[in-house]
Amino acid sequence: MCGVTKIGLGQSISDETKLLARCEGTYLYLAHLSQMKNNEGLAKNLLFRASRVTTAHLFLNEVNGVVSEEILDQIKSVRRKIKSSLDADPKSAILRASECDKSVPSVISKIRSLDKIWDNKNYDEWQQILFNGYRKSLGIN
Repeated sequence: MCGVTKIGLGQSISDETKLLARCEGTYLYLAHLSQMKNNEGLAKNLLFRASRVTTAHLFLNEVNGVVSEEILDQIKSVRRKIKSSLDADPKSAILRASECDKSVPSVISKIRSLDKIWDNKNYDEWQQILFNGYRKSLGIN
């Protein structure tokens, strides 16, 4: 899939990437909750949203066919903080998802408008691959 390398020591993720990572974590958290409540339709919807923001932050941080391991570690750190926060206050997840629904479309639109091709795939093709992977990981067809 996507290339990963240790280039770019000292790089820091952008505010847009932080936003996308927080929203990714929120959507995935809610998708798991939805699945546990046997609401597969909502879980799929949330996984679709998560795949959109995941694809966006990968495309945003790809350089010469790779996303640096350092960048990926920072993204994972943001997601871990979101999970801890949501574990402490799960009721806030819906509000946070609503905030994401309002704030991420402009970032995603900007990234999609670049018409970037990565590993012979465009944004929509990568998004579908990630969506399918998320569904498979939760056992959802």
